[in-house]
Amino acid sequence: MPEEFPEEPHVKFFPYQIMLEVTALLIIAGILLAATSFPWEVRPQYDQANPPIHLEPEWYFMPVYMVLKTEGLGLPGGGDPGAPRAAEPRPDTSPPGHPGV
Repeated sequence: MPEEFPEEPHVKFFPYQIMLEVTALLIIAGILLAATSFPWEVRPQYDQANPPIHLEPEWYFMPVYMVLKTEGLGLPGGGDPGAPRAAEPRPDTSPPGHPGV
C-alpha cells in the first residue's frame, strides 16, 4: 500500500503569481532606471580634440594609419588646409598646338 502524502495547499495562479511577476518586473525596471539615470563613471571622458600622446593603433591598423597620417582623407596636402596644393590640377596656359608641360 503506497504512502499517502499530505495534500499541499494550492496557490491560485491569477492573483498571487501575477502579483509576484509584476513585483519582480517593477524591481528590475527600477534598478535599470536608476542605473541609466545615475551612471557610474569608471574613467574620465575621452577628448577627441586632445588625444593622449601614447595612443597608437594596433599593428594591423598601422598601414592605414600611416596612409591617413601622410595623405589624409584624400585631400591635397594630407588634409592640412595650410599645406601647398601641388596635387590640384592647373589650367593649361600653353599656346594651342604646343604640348603642355
